[in-house]
Amino acid sequence: MTEFRVDGMNYEEYRKYAAEYFKRQEEEFDPEGYGRCLQDIVYDDEYGEKLDLYLPEKGKELCPLLIYVHGGGYVMGSKRSNPRPLALLDRGYAVAMIEYQKATDHPFPVQIRQLKKAILFLKKMAVEYGIDKGKVAVYGESAGGNLAALAGTTGDHECFGLPETGGYGVQAVVTDFAPINFNSIPSELKMLGRKAGTGTFAPWNYCGLYLGGFIQEHPELAELANPETYIDNDCPPFFIKHGRINEALPYLQAVHFAESLAPM
Repeated sequence: MTEFRVDGMNYEEYRKYAAEYFKRQEEEFDPEGYGRCLQDIVYDDEYGEKLDLYLPEKGKELCPLLIYVHGGGYVMGSKRSNPRPLALLDRGYAVAMIEYQKATDHPFPVQIRQLKKAILFLKKMAVEYGIDKGKVAVYGESAGGNLAALAGTTGDHECFGLPETGGYGVQAVVTDFAPINFNSIPSELKMLGRKAGTGTFAPWNYCGLYLGGFIQEHPELAELANPETYIDNDCPPFFIKHGRINEALPYLQAVHFAESLAPM
């Protein structure tokens, strides 16, 4: 693949660094401290990918489900790297936190395929887990936000070579500082008077690695990875967050995405 360097590390060096980083994050997280936790449920037989499902105290009614997709530039993070979504357990939500393949192992579209597989898996298992399959939301931060948005706009569309059609739609999406249109990141940073980051602070590098090389070499893949490409009248409600002072990703990504969704 095209030579790729972050903080002086080449592809293989960075792959090792990223693997060690998210392994440490997972070791620091104690899932036992949050309600009823069903750990390491395999939802994707193709890669053996797993999720953790946290359930609120048993009630008489089925509970809504939040699926959390962690961030980490497509190369770091894990399903146990951020406990904040688990606050919803106290409000009667079930919370699924999924693992997905890192871009250092498999590039796009493996990650979005896996998220959609997780959605379908949890819906099929809804009765067993006490989940209301008609009340499913997806929440993602950073890279996970891009995946959550993409799951929301593609819904039940036939795409990404998934084996089944139907059952992939969700009822709500929340994104937080998500890259949306990879191709416009440099121009938006320039518009805001900011310099593109380097190394760890270069979303351009991360997004390129996610696509399998430098973005300018894969404009067609950048379009396929852009949630805006699939917007139509069937899109669910979105809640979009993005800080104005975020130096790595321009907040205009969120503004333009919201504007694209507004007419629907």
